[in-house]
Amino acid sequence: IAAQAGAAAKARVAKANESAELLRAPLEGMQKEGLSLHAMAARLNAEGDLTPRGKAGGWTATAVRRMLARL
Repeated sequence: IAAQAGAAAKARVAKANESAELLRAPLEGMQKEGLSLHAMAARLNAEGDLTPRGKAGGWTATAVRRMLARL
């Protein structure tokens, strides 16, 4: 059971890293504009970008911060 949990955790991390790479250019562009984490989240939501879990409109400042940390 522990091995299955470890494999599932690795799969989630891999998916999150993949999502971060897909959003690299937009996030880096927003950083260059000097947007706050809240403003970045608002823009991602307004543009309909999905969260790593596939949720539309689910971006928060914390989620953006975590994505940036993966880059």
